[in-house]
Amino acid sequence: MINKKNFLVLLLLAGMLISLFGAPYGDLQIVNNTLSDVNGKAIQLKGWSQLDLMQADTAWVPGSTIPNLKALCPNLNAVRLAMYTEEFGFGYMEQNASGKENYRNRIKALINDAIAANIYVVVDWHILNDKDPWSNNYYNESRAFFEDIAQTFSDSDNILFELCNEPKQVSFTGTIKPYAEHVLAGIRKYSDNIVIVGTPTWSQDIDQVVGNKISSNLGRGVMYALHFYAATHYQWLRDKGQNALNGGVPVMLSEWGTVSASGDGSIDLGNSGTWMDWADQHNISWFNWSWSVRRESSASISNGSLSGPWSSGNLSQSGQWVLNRLNSWNTPPPVVNETPTPYVEPPTPTPTATAYVNNCQGDVNRNGTVDIVDALQIARYYVGLIQPEEIDLNCANVNCDGNINIVDALLIAQYYVGLINGFC
Repeated sequence: MINKKNFLVLLLLAGMLISLFGAPYGDLQIVNNTLSDVNGKAIQLKGWSQLDLMQADTAWVPGSTIPNLKALCPNLNAVRLAMYTEEFGFGYMEQNASGKENYRNRIKALINDAIAANIYVVVDWHILNDKDPWSNNYYNESRAFFEDIAQTFSDSDNILFELCNEPKQVSFTGTIKPYAEHVLAGIRKYSDNIVIVGTPTWSQDIDQVVGNKISSNLGRGVMYALHFYAATHYQWLRDKGQNALNGGVPVMLSEWGTVSASGDGSIDLGNSGTWMDWADQHNISWFNWSWSVRRESSASISNGSLSGPWSSGNLSQSGQWVLNRLNSWNTPPPVVNETPTPYVEPPTPTPTATAYVNNCQGDVNRNGTVDIVDALQIARYYVGLIQPEEIDLNCANVNCDGNINIVDALLIAQYYVGLINGFC
């Protein structure tokens, strides 16, 4: 007989199995110009944006930052990976071939963390102050970069592609649109996932997209970026966003801050709330700038490291406000997978009651805690979705039978909900 506690474990395990074979809302699509789940129901993605991939005060730590961010904020269902293309020697386009490969590998490691945490992840080609982001060199490098990511993760629904963060004062139809179509053609060879296209004047002139969306063939699953900073951008910019919505443009707030457009300065929480209410009214997804330790008022971490873990005491005024906003949000429940895996009852484990001490048992991602993410990693390894080197095998065999399988994942789930107090 299954009692209430065992039922909870089975429910957790079922959730893990669903997450193994699809993102929480499945293969995202655009229905009635709104981001929607696999069943056509409108949803929102909400989370933080990274500031930059590689700089010391912005670089997220593979295996730590994303799982610890999810642990701090369970309602978070997406993150944004911002990779500067030109930034005082740190940009992707400023690297040699070996350096570019290193950047791509870092991105891929963080994408795997997002998939393991069962959240979505935006991969952002972060143009900002580049001298010539529309050159043939950028065209070719951007397409090659996104093709590589799309091909590597061709079976994953978790990834969204952001093609150009903040174009400056250029024409949407004459400059941005042909670039996006060129890169999209490469992505669509491997993936039909959602794509986000930047808009003129630092992604403010989204109303220029009205009547000029990318063609229905390439344009399926394409959204358009609107960026705001609450101490700079007020009703006049929301009016542009509303005009875009009224004109049939799918809108995403792929970057926004509580502060001025510099990323620093005074915080305007009143206008931040007005923007968030407007986004919720229209089911618009958003990513707050930024989850970093940079000494500026938009940074969400005021003390502590980028690896985590964190508590509310580690957060800045801006970070605490965004966390509270997320914690009060009624997150859409995950959808049932399109092809759910039938449940097979595992053998009954008989673990000993040795207390968990300072060793690595169960902590397969080596982040210092044993939780449901570790169980998920074992399950992903068991069905062949990740490679042996992506988890610590010495920590995974928690029933000490010499095999790593779904029983180990189940034991960790039991430990997580308090049914057992240790492993063999």
